[in-house]
Amino acid sequence: MTGTVDNDPCDIPQLKVGAEIAFERHHVVAVDFLRETPIIEPEKFRREFWERCLVDRNVIEKRSLVQYLYREEPDLTGENDQFPDSGWRIRGDDVSIEDSDTDTAAYAALGVVLNAYDSWLHLINAPSGSAFARDPDSNSFVPTN
Repeated sequence: MTGTVDNDPCDIPQLKVGAEIAFERHHVVAVDFLRETPIIEPEKFRREFWERCLVDRNVIEKRSLVQYLYREEPDLTGENDQFPDSGWRIRGDDVSIEDSDTDTAAYAALGVVLNAYDSWLHLINAPSGSAFARDPDSNSFVPTN
């Protein structure tokens, strides 16, 4: 997620009002729902994720975290597909794939994957050619190219 700082944090002097920052949900300590005027217009930033991706079934079945993802030029969109291929290819861990009795991959909506694990949502607009792997120490995604 990204946000705009609307105060001067006393313990982070380099962070100033108006600075745009990237953060994850677990970084949020509190939310002020009593503000009379919303900071953003929710409808302006709302996005639905119907575009398709190729994803390991173990990820959408919540048997594995997203471990590796990359984006290539979309090439799976059919002639009459209502929702096009996004180019995202999403992998879980190989151990849960080996333990599976079902097909290992699914062509699914990005929203299905994000409903299972949204830890990579901040990467959703990365261009084709991007690739990321989960760093086991920080549990965040790092570029691999």
